[in-house]
Amino acid sequence: MVSEVVFITGISGAGKTLALNFLEDNGYFCVDNLPLSLLPQFIKLLISQKKKVKVGLVFDVREKIFFEDFNK
Repeated sequence: MVSEVVFITGISGAGKTLALNFLEDNGYFCVDNLPLSLLPQFIKLLISQKKKVKVGLVFDVREKIFFEDFNK
């Protein structure tokens, strides 16, 4: 059961780490630089949880290889 998922992306120096730290300080489970191809499995894992979880995920959109795999 997932109560909230926050997606963070941006270029280097845009404040992704600062935003992620803020979420962690506010009780979110955070993953930095999760490969986009792992997102479906990660979401399935979250859905299988018995308790509500707040999650923050950081993606680097410049990694085109992950986006190519994600669309398949």
